[in-house]
Amino acid sequence: MGQFMSSGGGSEMSENHKVIHNMRVISSVDKDVTVNATNSNSRIPDSNELEIRFTKVLASMDLPPDKAKVLRSYDDEKKWEMIKDQEKVTAKESPEYYLKKLQTYLDPKASRSSKKRRFVGDSTSTQVLRDLEISLRTNNIEWVREFLSEEYKGLDVLIDYLTFRLHIQQQQQKLSEQQKQLQLQNNGESNSDCKNLSDSNLTSLSFTTTAVNTVNLIRRPSLLFARQHSNKLKFGAVDDDVHVCIMCMRAIMNNKYGFNLVMEHGNAINCIALSLNHQSLRTKSLVLELLAAICLVKGGHQIILNAFDNFKDAMVEKRRFQTLMHYFMNYETFNIDFMVSCMQFINIIVHSVEDMNFRVHLQYEFTQLGLDDYLENKLRNTESEDLQVQIQAYLDNVFDVGALMEDAEQKSAALDHVQQLAQQLSHANEIERDWEIRYEALERLLHESCHERDSLLADKHALEEELNNIKHTISAHEEESRRRQSLLETKIQQLESSQQRLSTGSADNSVNTILTSTTATSPITPPKPTPPPPPPPPPPPPSLPITSSLRSVNPPPPPPPPPGMPNAMQNSAKEMLTIKRTFQTKFKLPTLNWIALKPNQVKGTIFNEFHEEEKIIKTIDFGDFEEQFKLGAKVPERKNSNPQLNSSRRFKAPEKVTLLEHNRLRNMAISLRKVDIDTDTLIKAINSFDVDILTLEYIEILLRMIPNAVEVQAYREYDRSGRSPDEMTDEDKFLFSISKIERLEQKLKIMFYMENLLQQTSSNNKLAQQSVIQQCRTRIATITEASRLLRKSSGIRSVLEYILVFGNYLNCATRTMASGPAYGFKLQTLDLITETKSTVDRSRSLMHYVVDVIQNNVDENTGLSEREKLLKTLSTLSPTSAVKKFGGTGSLLSGMDVSLENTKLPFDLEKLLSILERAIPVSLETCVNEVQELDKGMELARKELQLRHPQKDPATSRLQSFVSSKGPELQSLKDDLKRAQYEYNECVEYFGENQKLLESSSQLFSTFARFLKNYRQCLHDNKLVEKKKLEALLQEKIQEHQQQTKEQNRVNESKEVKVREKRLLKQDEVYNGALEDILLGLKNEPYRRADAVRRSQRRKQENVRLSHTEMDI
Repeated sequence: MGQFMSSGGGSEMSENHKVIHNMRVISSVDKDVTVNATNSNSRIPDSNELEIRFTKVLASMDLPPDKAKVLRSYDDEKKWEMIKDQEKVTAKESPEYYLKKLQTYLDPKASRSSKKRRFVGDSTSTQVLRDLEISLRTNNIEWVREFLSEEYKGLDVLIDYLTFRLHIQQQQQKLSEQQKQLQLQNNGESNSDCKNLSDSNLTSLSFTTTAVNTVNLIRRPSLLFARQHSNKLKFGAVDDDVHVCIMCMRAIMNNKYGFNLVMEHGNAINCIALSLNHQSLRTKSLVLELLAAICLVKGGHQIILNAFDNFKDAMVEKRRFQTLMHYFMNYETFNIDFMVSCMQFINIIVHSVEDMNFRVHLQYEFTQLGLDDYLENKLRNTESEDLQVQIQAYLDNVFDVGALMEDAEQKSAALDHVQQLAQQLSHANEIERDWEIRYEALERLLHESCHERDSLLADKHALEEELNNIKHTISAHEEESRRRQSLLETKIQQLESSQQRLSTGSADNSVNTILTSTTATSPITPPKPTPPPPPPPPPPPPSLPITSSLRSVNPPPPPPPPPGMPNAMQNSAKEMLTIKRTFQTKFKLPTLNWIALKPNQVKGTIFNEFHEEEKIIKTIDFGDFEEQFKLGAKVPERKNSNPQLNSSRRFKAPEKVTLLEHNRLRNMAISLRKVDIDTDTLIKAINSFDVDILTLEYIEILLRMIPNAVEVQAYREYDRSGRSPDEMTDEDKFLFSISKIERLEQKLKIMFYMENLLQQTSSNNKLAQQSVIQQCRTRIATITEASRLLRKSSGIRSVLEYILVFGNYLNCATRTMASGPAYGFKLQTLDLITETKSTVDRSRSLMHYVVDVIQNNVDENTGLSEREKLLKTLSTLSPTSAVKKFGGTGSLLSGMDVSLENTKLPFDLEKLLSILERAIPVSLETCVNEVQELDKGMELARKELQLRHPQKDPATSRLQSFVSSKGPELQSLKDDLKRAQYEYNECVEYFGENQKLLESSSQLFSTFARFLKNYRQCLHDNKLVEKKKLEALLQEKIQEHQQQTKEQNRVNESKEVKVREKRLLKQDEVYNGALEDILLGLKNEPYRRADAVRRSQRRKQENVRLSHTEMDI
């Protein structure tokens, strides 16, 4: 219904002008008012009096809130004009005047009273009704309520008069029909020439009967009296009276109080419905519009149906709505207003009910009356656009039960298909997650491979450079060797030629000496080139040139520099420390109680890799930082209680001999009852290492039952004494038997060890169905991974460098010049930075500030943060848009998740925290002890195997199989442990800690885990602060929006709210002018149900599909 009312409240300003215009012309148009002459140029009163008088005018006009709001916005001049116009208009007659006249018309004795005839005067009943309708429509609300009051009961009087005139109208219609029928029969009698005698007699009889009935009706006393009564009291035409009465009913129903009275009246709606028998199509249209409007009020639909049931009984219809359909289908003249009103009423009476079964029933009721065929065959191609719109609205609302059944069946199949698709989607999501995990693993492997490739390429380049140097050196040496060889060959030739010339023995000795000297000097660097030898005669003394040549030989080059000097220089350059700058603060700051590392303690740690101090300092606002952090208990004595110790339980003296003490004997008896295996089988199982017979539980019991050395000695003496073992107790006999087993304790320990390694756990944790070695390997791998990730974490490196900068800045206010800045700090400092509180806000610590600075820098590198995006969006929006986007539950601000569980750490800290939490329960020292115990057990098994090596019994086979299968696993476990120890030691040294001072690996991992959890908590607190700032900004927008829309909300509580809700108007929600709004809305837009659009679209799609099919055929 709301869609009809919305159109009625559309152009408020124009309607208000119309209201004012009607007020101005009422005095000249209506006969119900008189004009009191007033001075139109009177002065405007003061504002207070003007508002009081204007409020009274608005109250008398009884306007809807939206229209009254527009009038209140007028300036003082327009308000004064409205006040003057309203004061000019006064009611001419009281309600009593009109009611007395109507009661006079209803009084059968009034025509005989001259006094009453004079009271009626010359005006006709139609004129009285017109004056009454104008008064009901134009007078103020008090006049209408007085007319409808209990004192006057104007509605009852009006209904009685309408009933009286309808009765007269019905009698006149019957008389007219009978006269027409008589005239037709007379024409038929004169024109029938071919009928037989029997037919002539029948026609004559029928004519005679009809004529007699007509004469009787005309001569009926009531009709004759009514005719005389009407003439004397000057009644108007019956049709005119009925039409004006309906207009009066419309004016009454346009009032809130009057509408409720009409709805509660027992006969008012019945009389309106009976007015459909009116001859005028204009009156029929008016009646149908009123009935359609009543249907759109909650409870009105059933009243209308009851009214048509009464119409059926009064008009003797075979079916309900038969007369209405007769007027609609068999019209004498085509009246578009009546056809539109009739189609509109049928649409609303059928489809305004909520019960779908009832809708189908009413729809079928009109189908039986021929509505569907009539719409399809006669009105399908009507040229009237208004009628076509109403017909289409009815067709859109029509329920096709067959199509609904098909939709229901298709829905079941569709739901099954949806379920299958959901399962497929779930499976696809699982596959996607699996592939994502694989992709991440491949990406990690790719990253590691790329890193390894880069490292290998660097090594390759270094090796290639070194190889080139070696090649260059070798080529130089080869060149030098060839030159030296050439020189030596030249010398040899010279010597040989000199030898030939010399013939004395001294010359031979000289040559030998030269050869020897030359050969001895061959490793030395070749001599400098000498001039060619002199001519042979006379030869110089041989010793002189040789000596000079030997003296000319170059001395050996200096030794090369020791290897590794360039690399050492490079390493020393890398290990050089950046001198930490000192800070000058404006205020006194709190001191961060950390344990600083000296420069010589930083070597090889994470702090030696900090080279971005200047860059970090540029990103920090130390002014804000200083603003945030500037500074402006007898133990009760115990009561000694000496409870008497209960004496041990006395055992009955055994009848048999026992060599055991009482407690030992009792414990042996309890343990022996748990071992339900005979002694011989047990001894055999121990000797053969059969862990299938002796389970782990039995082995643990037997380990506690092993006889000690004193007991073994006692049993041996007992045996040497020649006494029978049967004289001993069962416990003594059992211990006596197993004491004879060689290496009993060693064998049981080996079996316990074998059972532990072969048995798999069945716990519900992640290590389920894993052997002891596998569990230990998993724990060791956890420690290895945690140590490696912690040492290689770029996030930890960045955060610690920020903390170092802030700590130096804080401590510079109290530090002496001799102390200097810190180059590092102990890890226990990470637990202290949360204790340094801000002096401005004690809920914020140094940790909060560090986290905020780091997060801002991270957001700058990755783009705008979520907070900045929301803040930018919120600041640019108008209040209305801001409330729409950020004010609801599904808004952007509500979608800003700030829960601690969903707060993600930056860098790689999230992954690091996860592995640290897994490594905390695992202790490296515990793993070392476990591996040592496993190694001891394996050593026992190997020793036992060496003793049994030559044997081929089942025990040896079991031991051999066990050692060969578990030995490599244990060795691999030991290698993993060494790797874990190495990684852990590297990690401890990397963070400047002393391994001896750490109690266990859990202490190191717990320190970082607590730090990261505090980091997450501070990050969460910062996000909460950011969200509160956004909420405060949003609250300002909301308040601004509420200020702008305060009046609009009040209007929304009126009819427009009901319009948008598209529901039936409740009877207690009817307002003044609601009827006119409904009627105007129905003219602007036809009534359509919410589900009509879907069915209409589906029909169009089916029609298109059928048309395509027909074209294909």
